[in-house]
Formats: sequence, C-alpha cells, structure tokens
Amino acid sequence: MKKKISPLTKAMLFCLLMLCFFLFLRSQFFAITAIRTEGLAQLQESDVLRLAGVKAGDNLFLAETEALTSKLKLNPMVADARVEKNFPGGLVISVTERTPAALILKADGSGAIEIDKQGFVLRIYESWPRVSLPVVTGLETEETAEPGKQINSSRLTSVLNMIRQIPPEIAPQIGEININSASQIVFFLTSGIEVRLGKSDMYEAKFALLLELIMGGGFDPVSSGVKYIDLTSSKPVLGGPEN
Repeated sequence: MKKKISPLTKAMLFCLLMLCFFLFLRSQFFAITAIRTEGLAQLQESDVLRLAGVKAGDNLFLAETEALTSKLKLNPMVADARVEKNFPGGLVISVTERTPAALILKADGSGAIEIDKQGFVLRIYESWPRVSLPVVTGLETEETAEPGKQINSSRLTSVLNMIRQIPPEIAPQIGEININSASQIVFFLTSGIEVRLGKSDMYEAKFALLLELIMGGGFDPVSSGVKYIDLTSSKPVLGGPEN
C-alpha cells in the first residue's frame, strides 16, 4: 500500500518548486548577452541604451518592454520605438527617428528651433547652428516651444505641407522659406534666386517645372541673370533685374 503524501508535504514541495523556478528566472541563464539596435541614423547607440536604462548582464526575463519603449519615446528625436526579447539573452531595440526638416527663429531672436516635417520641436539652439536646413520666416513663434512638443501654427502647417513635397534634388538648394499673412509661399535658393509658389496644397507640378528649369540642361538661370521664378500660374515666369 502506497503511503499518502500529506497536504503539508505537498505544500512544501510546491513552495520549493516555485522557489527553484523563481531562482532560475533570475539566474544568469537569462542574462542579456547581446543588444541590437536598429534604425539609428542621428542618435548614438550609447545614448539609446542609456535612455532605455538597459545594459548587458541585466535579466532579460525581468525587462519590461513597454517601460523601455516609454523611456525611449521621451527623446524628442524618437518618433516611435519597439523593444523585443530574443530568449534566452537577446534584446532588439528598433527606433524610428524624427528627421530634421527646417529651422525657425526663436521668439526672442536669440537662436533657432529645429523641427521635423510634422512640426515637432527636436532641438533648441541658443545660437545659430551649423546645419544645412532651410530657415522658415514669416511665422509667429510660440514662446513655449520646447523639445518634444508640436508647434501649432496654420502658417507652419502650410509650409510643412510644401516641404514634404520638395524633390530631393531641390531640397539642398533651398536656403529660406517665407510665408506671408495670406499663406503665400516664397523660397530662396542658395544661388540667390527667388522662387514664388503662391498659395496651394499641391506643389508637385510646380516643383516639376522648377526642376526642368534649373536642372534640365541647356539653361542656367544664374548666369542668365534670373532674379526670380514665378510659379504661381501654370506657366513659369522668369524675371531679371529690370522686372
């Protein structure tokens, strides 16, 4: 006849089993041995790991992916983030960065505010930065602009809509973008030529005309003395000093 195990013994065995399981989860078997980051172009891996607060040797099982993701999103340069565990010791951090799109003047004129294509503030410079980004003028800058916040401005919304449509061939040549009270947009190429776009929601056709003019070959607006290119109508108008 088999001897029955008492309830007390069963409880003790269960507790012992749970203790062993708990100790196993916290053992070096689940120590993080490899951390891989993805999507980094402007941010440094060391900065991302420091912001997430994770390092090799930490327990992977105890790492909370949602908490790590929330920490990463505190950085204004991070639009989105995802953290995944690869047991027993791998951690993958995927980051979608915000891309700088333009600079706007600070309200007091002492420096510049760097924004992305959605109007989120990325950095605030106390002096003028050495970055190759167009400067947006004609805006009423918020006094409360700070990294991570989105600037609410109808004029800026119009400018950003235009910026999102700029062909990559033209983008490096744009030095300043101005918008007036009627939401009419004018920008200046680094060559000094003024380009008048007017007010619109769709700029692809205008930029196609501009590309043909300045990069089509056989015609150089600068050497030809062109001072402005008017694209407010269906056909471009070129103006010189006498216009």
